[in-house]
Amino acid sequence: MRAVIQLPAYDEADVIRDTMRAIRDQPYPTAFEVDYEAWITRNENKFGLCDTMVAADRVDGWRTVEAPAGKLSARNAAHGDAVDNGYDIIITWDADAPPLTDGTLTALLEPFTREDVVAVNSLPVAAPEPDLIGRLTDIVGFAQDRFSPHMHGQCHGMTAAAWARLGPFDASIDQTDSNAVRAEEEFDFYDRLGAIGTVVDADDAIVFNDTRRTRCQVPLLGDPSFCERMSGTVTFDRERDGGCQ
Repeated sequence: MRAVIQLPAYDEADVIRDTMRAIRDQPYPTAFEVDYEAWITRNENKFGLCDTMVAADRVDGWRTVEAPAGKLSARNAAHGDAVDNGYDIIITWDADAPPLTDGTLTALLEPFTREDVVAVNSLPVAAPEPDLIGRLTDIVGFAQDRFSPHMHGQCHGMTAAAWARLGPFDASIDQTDSNAVRAEEEFDFYDRLGAIGTVVDADDAIVFNDTRRTRCQVPLLGDPSFCERMSGTVTFDRERDGGCQ
């Protein structure tokens, strides 16, 4: 089977290269052929440079594609391209969610050898940050998985056939509203996938769950530049018309 890993990113030049390299180094079952794509919404840093695009271009083994503004729009474009190019499996992997074991990609792919499986969830954990915020992030995440299951935005896979049937995401919503985006691409999509097949929770597909979102909920602990994006001012959106060159 042919699988493609698609990494949507915006303003993440500080982490994207390490994550892309870590993903590229993951072994996977011989039953699969795997390609790698970085779908970058151009951002302009204070020097007028598209630093995320430049960083992604420097990683060998990846195809770099300019994505439209908006997380949902970027994913729609990427997944539609995968269907058009005949892939069987589509894996979405965030730039800030590197794999934490050598078996993460294998655990994501192996369930797709079953005909009933339409999607596979990773297991995001904040364990590498053994502080109170990291533990709190894991506790909240595990509880949410039990009482309000959803596709993990950090990393998950689905069949191209499932996307062809259920996609695209509703890109008419406010894509600067992270809660609205998450409701569409994680919670609602989980329900729709579960209605047509089996969604597998792959406990060995462990990826990093960055605690910066949790820290934004605690006064004085969050990174102001990221928390501003979380508040809905900027997220996967060009800072200037046309982006940077």
